[in-house]
Amino acid sequence: MTYAVKKGDFIENLIVAHASQVEELAAALGAELIDPSEYGLTIGDYWNGENWTRNVNGEQTVLEPIVPEPTTEERVAQLEASTAALEDAICEMDAANEERMAAIEDALCEIDMG
Repeated sequence: MTYAVKKGDFIENLIVAHASQVEELAAALGAELIDPSEYGLTIGDYWNGENWTRNVNGEQTVLEPIVPEPTTEERVAQLEASTAALEDAICEMDAANEERMAAIEDALCEIDMG
């Protein structure tokens, strides 16, 4: 796994290590090893006490958490749920239309009889 090497408030390096080595490496480096994936951390990123920031064209820009993309299975499940909801709504509309048509036919029959 990739780890960001945090010394003080800055990311000084990115390293690849096995999870079992993290404690030993952190002690040897005199740093904290953190998962960089949530914010896409890279060398030079700064923790200002509240947010991770990155220098972009001379200005500190707050980094937003990276929202993972849904998996194909999750997207398929969302589409299936949406399709089922639409099919239910169409059935309800069809039933309501049948009731309206019956009411109109009844009204026309009454007019014809009158």
